[in-house]
Amino acid sequence: MNITKNQSGNWRIRMMIDGKTYTKTVKGKKPTENEAYQMILDMIEEQNKPLSMSFRQASSDYNKSRKNVISPSTFREYSRMCDRLPEWFVDMDIYTITQVEMQKLTNELSVDHTTKTVHNYHGYCVSVVGFFRPDVTYNTRFKQNSRVEPYIPTKSEVQQVIDYSIGTEYHIPLQLAKYSLRRSEICALLKSDLTEDNQIHVCKALVQDINKEWVVKLPKTEDSDRYVPIDDDLANEIRALDRDRIYPYYPQNLTKYLKKTQDKLGLPHFTVHKMRHYFASALHGIVPEADIQKMGGWKNDTVLKQVYTHSDIFLDKSTQKKVLETL
Repeated sequence: MNITKNQSGNWRIRMMIDGKTYTKTVKGKKPTENEAYQMILDMIEEQNKPLSMSFRQASSDYNKSRKNVISPSTFREYSRMCDRLPEWFVDMDIYTITQVEMQKLTNELSVDHTTKTVHNYHGYCVSVVGFFRPDVTYNTRFKQNSRVEPYIPTKSEVQQVIDYSIGTEYHIPLQLAKYSLRRSEICALLKSDLTEDNQIHVCKALVQDINKEWVVKLPKTEDSDRYVPIDDDLANEIRALDRDRIYPYYPQNLTKYLKKTQDKLGLPHFTVHKMRHYFASALHGIVPEADIQKMGGWKNDTVLKQVYTHSDIFLDKSTQKKVLETL
């Protein structure tokens, strides 16, 4: 053992154990050999201590690492995830989470969540653990739910809602929803996003960040950046607005109005998002599936990603005509 004083006035302890040299620097008075020996042993024990981190802490660190590469809304959902998971799981040491615990979590969540939600939660948990333990893999089994066919509004139901909204600030956004636009996309649109040949350039969305502040963000993928043809009457209605923002309110306002309107008209309840389903259903078999996907901003995982040129993000004129005649 060697105990020497360095230039800073601290004491440096050097000690060899089993052929390996250990060094530790301490402040204050010179330690005795017994004290120095114990300090070295304590340091070795700390170095050999197994890694430990709760899932909650791991989740926080994982979210921070992803903040600059995911959308504000996704980051907000990630930040809320631990509050939606059982306490026993979020308090667990991630280095002790085995297939048993992951299966137990999945079974528990399946009691009162849909299979899709359970898949999403499970995927997040696996990503968090895998961020710190890249070699770990899980083969979790999921509950098989009976298939529920989603309700798709008819053309008549969609048109009744749109006709009822004439003269209100909801008339334009509901028509845009008919053309596949999401609530968040409608709320971010500007008059300048309308082209001279009556196409809407969908290139941004209004979402809430982690602080529940409304922010305009770029689309998640290039598939969501698209041009959607609209009819001449709607285009003229947009141009006649005395403001730049087409719909100067928030997504939930549109949802509330739609529900109230359906109640007054005695129509089945369907969301703004279900009008996207109507859009796809109405055009099925009339225009090519690739064009439906392009207009709706849906990603097709079976097709290789490609960077579109300025020209091929537009539909050809004959397809545009079919879309406007059908919807």
